[in-house]
Amino acid sequence: MSSVVYFDTNVFDNLIKKTGGVTEADETALRAAVSSGRVRIVVSHINILETFAAFKRRSDVARAQLLLIVSLSDWDRFAKYSSSILEDDIKHFAFNGERANTPYEDGRQAAHVRSVLQGIIDGQIGIDKLELVISEDRDHKTRFRVMVNESKAEIATKLEELRALGDIPSFEEFFEENVEEYVGAFVDTFDSGEACKQRGLAKMLKIPSIRALIGVGMSFMYRINAEKKSPKSSADRDIQHAVCAAAAADVFVTHDEELSLLLRRVPIRGLRVIRLRQLLDAVTANCR
Repeated sequence: MSSVVYFDTNVFDNLIKKTGGVTEADETALRAAVSSGRVRIVVSHINILETFAAFKRRSDVARAQLLLIVSLSDWDRFAKYSSSILEDDIKHFAFNGERANTPYEDGRQAAHVRSVLQGIIDGQIGIDKLELVISEDRDHKTRFRVMVNESKAEIATKLEELRALGDIPSFEEFFEENVEEYVGAFVDTFDSGEACKQRGLAKMLKIPSIRALIGVGMSFMYRINAEKKSPKSSADRDIQHAVCAAAAADVFVTHDEELSLLLRRVPIRGLRVIRLRQLLDAVTANCR
Protein backbone atom coordinates (compact mmCIF):
# COMPACT_ATOMS: atom_id res chain seq x y z
CA MET A 1 0.00 0.00 0.00
CA SER A 2 1.41 3.41 -0.97
CA SER A 3 1.16 6.75 0.82
CA VAL A 4 0.43 9.90 -1.18
CA VAL A 5 2.63 12.52 0.46
CA TYR A 6 2.86 16.29 -0.06
CA PHE A 7 6.29 17.77 0.68
CA ASP A 8 6.74 21.26 2.04
CA THR A 9 9.59 23.04 0.21
CA ASN A 10 11.72 23.10 3.36
CA VAL A 11 11.95 19.29 3.23
CA PHE A 12 13.56 19.39 -0.22
CA ASP A 13 15.92 22.10 1.06
CA ASN A 14 16.90 19.95 4.06
CA LEU A 15 17.46 16.93 1.80
CA ILE A 16 19.83 18.91 -0.42
CA LYS A 17 21.76 20.58 2.41
CA LYS A 18 21.48 17.69 4.91
CA THR A 19 20.15 20.08 7.52
CA GLY A 20 17.24 19.88 9.97
CA GLY A 21 18.34 16.44 11.11
CA VAL A 22 18.14 14.96 7.58
CA THR A 23 20.95 12.54 6.70
CA GLU A 24 22.33 10.74 3.64
CA ALA A 25 20.67 7.60 4.96
CA ASP A 26 17.31 9.40 5.01
CA GLU A 27 17.69 10.39 1.37
CA THR A 28 18.66 6.82 0.42
CA ALA A 29 15.66 5.42 2.31
CA LEU A 30 13.32 7.95 0.71
CA ARG A 31 14.55 7.16 -2.80
CA ALA A 32 14.04 3.45 -2.12
CA ALA A 33 10.49 4.09 -0.86
CA VAL A 34 9.68 6.16 -3.97
CA SER A 35 11.24 3.59 -6.34
CA SER A 36 9.21 0.78 -4.76
CA GLY A 37 5.97 2.77 -4.97
CA ARG A 38 5.49 2.80 -1.20
CA VAL A 39 5.65 6.62 -1.23
CA ARG A 40 4.26 8.85 -3.96
CA ILE A 41 5.38 12.44 -3.58
CA VAL A 42 3.06 15.29 -4.54
CA VAL A 43 4.46 18.73 -5.31
CA SER A 44 2.78 21.91 -6.48
CA HIS A 45 3.57 25.10 -8.35
CA ILE A 46 4.38 26.64 -4.96
CA ASN A 47 7.30 24.26 -4.34
CA ILE A 48 8.75 25.13 -7.72
CA LEU A 49 8.31 28.88 -7.38
CA GLU A 50 9.88 28.90 -3.92
CA THR A 51 12.84 27.05 -5.42
CA PHE A 52 13.07 29.57 -8.27
CA ALA A 53 13.39 32.32 -5.65
CA ALA A 54 16.52 30.63 -4.30
CA PHE A 55 18.36 31.04 -7.64
CA LYS A 56 19.31 34.61 -6.71
CA ARG A 57 21.04 33.40 -3.54
CA ARG A 58 22.55 30.03 -4.48
CA SER A 59 21.92 28.92 -8.05
CA ASP A 60 23.82 25.65 -7.53
CA VAL A 61 21.66 24.68 -4.55
CA ALA A 62 18.46 25.75 -6.32
CA ARG A 63 19.35 23.72 -9.42
CA ALA A 64 20.10 20.67 -7.27
CA GLN A 65 16.77 21.15 -5.50
CA LEU A 66 14.91 21.27 -8.82
CA LEU A 67 16.62 18.04 -9.85
CA LEU A 68 15.50 16.43 -6.59
CA ILE A 69 11.92 17.61 -7.14
CA VAL A 70 11.88 16.29 -10.71
CA SER A 71 13.36 12.92 -9.77
CA LEU A 72 11.23 12.21 -6.69
CA SER A 73 7.81 13.58 -7.64
CA ASP A 74 4.87 11.64 -9.01
CA TRP A 75 4.07 13.71 -12.10
CA ASP A 76 0.66 12.09 -12.41
CA ARG A 77 -0.09 13.95 -9.17
CA PHE A 78 1.14 17.48 -9.81
CA ALA A 79 -1.11 19.71 -7.69
CA LYS A 80 -2.87 22.74 -9.14
CA TYR A 81 -2.43 26.22 -7.68
CA SER A 82 -4.24 26.47 -4.35
CA SER A 83 -6.54 29.18 -5.72
CA SER A 84 -7.54 26.92 -8.62
CA ILE A 85 -8.19 23.98 -6.28
CA LEU A 86 -10.47 26.15 -4.14
CA GLU A 87 -12.33 27.67 -7.07
CA ASP A 88 -12.88 24.23 -8.64
CA ASP A 89 -14.15 22.78 -5.35
CA ILE A 90 -16.53 25.70 -4.76
CA LYS A 91 -17.99 25.58 -8.26
CA HIS A 92 -18.36 21.80 -8.14
CA PHE A 93 -19.98 21.88 -4.70
CA ALA A 94 -22.46 24.52 -5.86
CA PHE A 95 -23.32 22.30 -8.83
CA ASN A 96 -23.71 18.89 -7.16
CA GLY A 97 -22.72 19.08 -3.49
CA GLU A 98 -19.37 17.33 -4.00
CA ARG A 99 -15.73 18.36 -4.27
CA ALA A 100 -14.10 18.74 -7.70
CA ASN A 101 -13.04 15.61 -9.56
CA THR A 102 -9.30 16.17 -9.13
CA PRO A 103 -6.84 18.56 -7.45
CA TYR A 104 -4.17 17.65 -10.02
CA GLU A 105 -3.13 19.34 -13.25
CA ASP A 106 -3.85 17.42 -16.44
CA GLY A 107 -1.07 15.30 -17.91
CA ARG A 108 -0.15 17.77 -20.63
CA GLN A 109 0.37 20.64 -18.18
CA ALA A 110 2.37 18.45 -15.79
CA ALA A 111 4.57 17.22 -18.66
CA HIS A 112 5.17 20.81 -19.79
CA VAL A 113 6.22 21.93 -16.31
CA ARG A 114 8.52 18.94 -15.96
CA SER A 115 10.10 19.67 -19.34
CA VAL A 116 10.75 23.31 -18.39
CA LEU A 117 12.34 22.25 -15.10
CA GLN A 118 14.58 19.77 -16.89
CA GLY A 119 15.63 22.53 -19.29
CA ILE A 120 16.63 24.73 -16.35
CA ILE A 121 18.51 21.86 -14.70
CA ASP A 122 20.40 21.15 -17.95
CA GLY A 123 21.22 24.84 -18.44
CA GLN A 124 19.18 25.12 -21.65
CA ILE A 125 16.69 27.55 -20.12
CA GLY A 126 17.88 30.54 -18.11
CA ILE A 127 16.01 31.57 -14.97
CA ASP A 128 15.58 34.98 -16.61
CA LYS A 129 13.21 33.34 -19.09
CA LEU A 130 10.70 32.53 -16.39
CA GLU A 131 9.16 35.97 -15.92
CA LEU A 132 5.87 34.73 -17.42
CA VAL A 133 5.70 31.92 -14.85
CA ILE A 134 6.54 34.31 -12.03
CA SER A 135 3.93 36.77 -13.29
CA GLU A 136 1.31 34.01 -13.34
CA ASP A 137 2.22 33.20 -9.75
CA ARG A 138 1.68 36.85 -8.77
CA ASP A 139 -1.83 36.64 -10.24
CA HIS A 140 -2.61 33.48 -8.26
CA LYS A 141 -1.18 34.99 -5.06
CA THR A 142 -3.36 38.07 -5.55
CA ARG A 143 -6.47 35.93 -6.04
CA PHE A 144 -5.55 33.83 -3.02
CA ARG A 145 -5.09 36.88 -0.80
CA VAL A 146 -8.46 38.22 -1.87
CA MET A 147 -9.93 34.87 -0.84
CA VAL A 148 -8.53 34.97 2.69
CA ASN A 149 -8.18 38.62 3.69
CA GLU A 150 -11.83 39.28 4.49
CA SER A 151 -12.04 36.13 6.61
CA LYS A 152 -8.85 37.08 8.45
CA ALA A 153 -10.28 40.50 9.31
CA GLU A 154 -13.51 38.99 10.64
CA ILE A 155 -11.63 36.43 12.74
CA ALA A 156 -9.39 39.14 14.24
CA THR A 157 -12.44 41.26 15.11
CA LYS A 158 -14.17 38.32 16.79
CA LEU A 159 -11.11 37.47 18.87
CA GLU A 160 -10.65 41.07 19.97
CA GLU A 161 -14.29 41.16 21.07
CA LEU A 162 -13.76 38.01 23.14
CA ARG A 163 -10.55 39.44 24.59
CA ALA A 164 -12.39 42.60 25.64
CA LEU A 165 -14.90 40.41 27.46
CA GLY A 166 -12.07 38.46 29.11
CA ASP A 167 -13.42 35.26 27.59
CA ILE A 168 -10.84 33.77 25.22
CA PRO A 169 -11.83 30.14 24.46
CA SER A 170 -9.42 27.35 23.56
CA PHE A 171 -8.68 27.10 19.85
CA GLU A 172 -10.74 23.92 19.62
CA GLU A 173 -13.77 25.70 21.13
CA PHE A 174 -13.21 28.76 18.94
CA PHE A 175 -13.02 26.58 15.82
CA GLU A 176 -16.14 24.53 16.54
CA GLU A 177 -18.24 27.56 17.50
CA ASN A 178 -17.26 29.81 14.58
CA VAL A 179 -16.08 27.77 11.60
CA GLU A 180 -19.45 27.69 9.80
CA GLU A 181 -19.79 31.45 10.14
CA TYR A 182 -16.42 32.01 8.51
CA VAL A 183 -16.93 29.55 5.70
CA GLY A 184 -20.25 31.30 5.02
CA ALA A 185 -18.51 34.67 4.80
CA PHE A 186 -15.91 33.12 2.51
CA VAL A 187 -18.36 31.65 -0.01
CA ASP A 188 -20.30 34.92 -0.05
CA THR A 189 -17.39 36.33 -2.10
CA PHE A 190 -18.28 33.96 -4.97
CA ASP A 191 -21.19 34.13 -7.42
CA SER A 192 -22.06 30.56 -6.45
CA GLY A 193 -22.09 31.37 -2.72
CA GLU A 194 -25.85 31.12 -2.30
CA ALA A 195 -25.95 27.74 -4.04
CA CYS A 196 -23.21 26.50 -1.68
CA LYS A 197 -25.23 27.65 1.35
CA GLN A 198 -28.31 25.86 0.07
CA ARG A 199 -26.35 22.63 -0.16
CA GLY A 200 -25.14 23.07 3.42
CA LEU A 201 -22.08 24.71 4.93
CA ALA A 202 -21.46 21.80 7.31
CA LYS A 203 -21.25 19.50 4.31
CA MET A 204 -19.02 21.95 2.49
CA LEU A 205 -16.60 21.97 5.42
CA LYS A 206 -15.93 18.27 4.79
CA ILE A 207 -14.12 19.26 1.58
CA PRO A 208 -10.42 19.12 2.54
CA SER A 209 -9.30 22.24 0.66
CA ILE A 210 -12.06 24.39 2.18
CA ARG A 211 -11.48 23.03 5.68
CA ALA A 212 -7.73 23.65 5.38
CA LEU A 213 -8.17 27.21 4.14
CA ILE A 214 -10.67 28.26 6.79
CA GLY A 215 -9.18 26.16 9.58
CA VAL A 216 -5.55 27.19 9.11
CA GLY A 217 -6.67 30.81 8.62
CA MET A 218 -8.52 30.62 11.95
CA SER A 219 -5.54 28.90 13.57
CA PHE A 220 -3.17 31.57 12.26
CA MET A 221 -5.33 34.45 13.49
CA TYR A 222 -5.86 32.75 16.86
CA ARG A 223 -2.09 32.40 17.14
CA ILE A 224 -1.61 36.14 16.56
CA ASN A 225 -4.55 37.57 18.48
CA ALA A 226 -5.10 35.11 21.33
CA GLU A 227 -1.64 33.61 21.79
CA LYS A 228 0.20 36.85 20.86
CA LYS A 229 2.63 35.19 18.48
CA SER A 230 4.20 37.45 15.85
CA PRO A 231 2.96 36.63 12.32
CA LYS A 232 5.31 34.93 9.87
CA SER A 233 6.18 36.66 6.61
CA SER A 234 5.51 33.36 4.82
CA ALA A 235 1.99 32.94 6.22
CA ASP A 236 0.26 33.16 2.83
CA ARG A 237 2.56 30.52 1.37
CA ASP A 238 2.01 28.30 4.41
CA ILE A 239 -1.76 28.41 3.94
CA GLN A 240 -1.34 27.69 0.22
CA HIS A 241 0.75 24.61 1.04
CA ALA A 242 -1.88 23.49 3.55
CA VAL A 243 -4.67 23.76 0.96
CA CYS A 244 -2.69 21.78 -1.63
CA ALA A 245 -1.67 19.11 0.90
CA ALA A 246 -5.19 18.64 2.24
CA ALA A 247 -6.68 18.38 -1.25
CA ALA A 248 -4.02 16.25 -2.93
CA ALA A 249 -2.41 13.96 -0.32
CA ASP A 250 -2.85 11.76 2.74
CA VAL A 251 0.28 13.03 4.49
CA PHE A 252 1.86 16.48 4.73
CA VAL A 253 5.59 16.37 5.48
CA THR A 254 7.00 19.63 6.82
CA HIS A 255 9.87 20.69 9.07
CA ASP A 256 8.22 24.02 9.88
CA GLU A 257 7.22 23.63 13.51
CA GLU A 258 4.98 26.70 13.50
CA LEU A 259 3.04 25.51 10.45
CA SER A 260 2.78 22.03 11.99
CA LEU A 261 1.20 23.51 15.11
CA LEU A 262 -1.25 25.62 13.11
CA LEU A 263 -2.34 22.70 10.94
CA ARG A 264 -2.36 19.86 13.45
CA ARG A 265 -4.96 21.50 15.65
CA VAL A 266 -7.38 21.80 12.73
CA PRO A 267 -9.27 18.50 12.38
CA ILE A 268 -8.87 17.59 8.71
CA ARG A 269 -10.03 14.07 8.08
CA GLY A 270 -7.52 11.87 6.29
CA LEU A 271 -4.51 14.21 6.58
CA ARG A 272 -1.52 13.56 8.86
CA VAL A 273 1.16 16.21 9.50
CA ILE A 274 4.58 14.70 10.19
CA ARG A 275 8.33 15.10 9.70
CA LEU A 276 10.37 13.20 7.11
CA ARG A 277 11.91 10.86 9.69
CA GLN A 278 8.43 9.92 10.93
CA LEU A 279 7.38 9.12 7.37
CA LEU A 280 10.44 6.93 6.82
CA ASP A 281 9.93 5.14 10.15
CA ALA A 282 6.29 4.42 9.22
CA VAL A 283 7.30 3.10 5.78
CA THR A 284 9.93 0.85 7.37
CA ALA A 285 7.47 -0.46 9.96
CA ASN A 286 4.92 -1.30 7.26
CA CYS A 287 7.52 -3.41 5.45
CA ARG A 288 8.12 -5.69 8.42
